[in-house]
Amino acid sequence: MNKVLSIALACGLAITAASTFPRAANAQSGTMLNQRCGNAWTAGFVNRGYCHSYITGLVNELAASRSAICLPPVVTDTQLVMIVQAYMRDHPAQLNATANAIIARAVASVYPCRNFIDAEKLRTANVQLSNVTAAMELFRLDVGRYPSQAEGLDALVDDPMTAKGWHGPYLRRAGALYDPWGHKFRYRVPGAHGPFDLFSFGSIAAPTYADNPVIANWRS
Repeated sequence: MNKVLSIALACGLAITAASTFPRAANAQSGTMLNQRCGNAWTAGFVNRGYCHSYITGLVNELAASRSAICLPPVVTDTQLVMIVQAYMRDHPAQLNATANAIIARAVASVYPCRNFIDAEKLRTANVQLSNVTAAMELFRLDVGRYPSQAEGLDALVDDPMTAKGWHGPYLRRAGALYDPWGHKFRYRVPGAHGPFDLFSFGSIAAPTYADNPVIANWRS
């Protein structure tokens, strides 16, 4: 077989691997993945192309959903393959899991999302945010303004003694001021997006400038 034909065959196998992913990965065990890709760099050109397509196919799909894997701006296919290889080498007891599970666990252990969003908690947070927003409007109707930054959201539950016309409480309990992740909703007045901003960073207790709120009143 000449060199050109060998390369074409290798590329064809790699494309086939990508097109059957992730269904094929679900059907394969970690042991099979380890046999095929654990030593990809010594197994020849065909296996290298196969493993690149096989592993990066799932990783890119998971990263697109931003559920458990959040890739940095620059990461190569080779780096992803090496991460999976190292994980299989360091966690031999997990080779009885599916190939999908091993690849996902391996990459998530290196590139996890800082703020994994639980869908059920997000739905609850939306309801809570709406309730707090409604309470803010009731406060404004009585007092003629929204709570000041100094008064904060606590003014919806307890009389701040600085709000003439206060006839609360506007929320039944102080717990309503906390999101499902156990953090108090963040409040900013005047808001950058409206009269006031109400938002939450989800599971992130100490957000940085690079973090975005997972829920906010200006998005509703």
